[in-house]
Amino acid sequence: MRCVAHPDVDGRGMVRSSVDDPTITRVGAAFAMNMFYDEMGDDVTANHVVEFESDRCIVWEPVMRSIDTPEFQSDVGVPALHEWDWELESLDAEHTKVTEFFDCGRSPAWLRRAVKEGERWRPEIEASLANLERLVTS
Repeated sequence: MRCVAHPDVDGRGMVRSSVDDPTITRVGAAFAMNMFYDEMGDDVTANHVVEFESDRCIVWEPVMRSIDTPEFQSDVGVPALHEWDWELESLDAEHTKVTEFFDCGRSPAWLRRAVKEGERWRPEIEASLANLERLVTS
């Protein structure tokens, strides 16, 4: 699995570009993305793969690697304890069901409130899935 198309799929509009272009093949791999958050500005996020099964699923936990905004410097390197999960289920030779999850169950209470226990991301997840469908069918 390669990460270079991540900005084209992202329905949140926060993923700007891939810092590196690793091929993800195992748990423990990592990939870094240049990100932009309205509230925080530009940052680089390292995504640590915590579950992986080729052609079936990838789960990663983001950790901010760097940020230019001074008030968020203390968050660099601190895991927010949330995960993004993409699961793929082959339906037949030409069709795959893709499901995206956001899990913040281990996150601090302030973050769970801020993202409404993950519901905050529902429209963006739906947009990501629509973007993915558009990319693979065009």
